[in-house]
Amino acid sequence: MWQRLGYGVSVACDGEAALEQQRRLDPDIIVVDPRMPKLDGFVATRRIRQQGDRGARPWIVAVTANICESDRAQALASGMADFIGKPIQVASLQGALSRGFAAVKAR
Repeated sequence: MWQRLGYGVSVACDGEAALEQQRRLDPDIIVVDPRMPKLDGFVATRRIRQQGDRGARPWIVAVTANICESDRAQALASGMADFIGKPIQVASLQGALSRGFAAVKAR
């Protein structure tokens, strides 16, 4: 889906791998499932945010089947900037990616 929208993709199988890829690739946008194995997305996001003041970059989007308001609040409190539910709809994904690139460019 990402590639059809014109975006490059790198996939991590768990939170530890996601942190390693973030350090190595320095992406503008990260799409993360808050319930990843080994190191959940909330902890991974907090660790990324602790790396220093980089403004909106990377823009971190939670993608989860848990879409109640408390889940959204927890994602935003951990440092994620956006939140979309599963199953992923193309329009929701495109909106999150567009918001992310606009925020990153504005910095």
